[in-house]
Amino acid sequence: MGAWWNRRGDEIDIAAIGEKPYRVFLGEVKWNTRPLGVNEIKKLLDKRILVDWYNNEREEHFLMISKAGFTKSAETFMNDNKIEGWDLAELLKKMK
Repeated sequence: MGAWWNRRGDEIDIAAIGEKPYRVFLGEVKWNTRPLGVNEIKKLLDKRILVDWYNNEREEHFLMISKAGFTKSAETFMNDNKIEGWDLAELLKKMK
């Protein structure tokens, strides 16, 4: 588990892989002062094809962490696509 990047400069803040059945976990952390919108979440989904771990056999999980939370449309998009979203308060609660 750790950050993932390639030589082209693409990066993902959090990447992890689990044993069979292969589970790939990808996450981004955004420390902006404005709520995160759908476009930032879609960027993470677009990056998943760059990580070629067990492409045909994997189960994917996603997490977005945003200091300022999420727009309503982003929350709807995450719910529809089974993407976990934490704001700063949720992150701090999980750390206890």
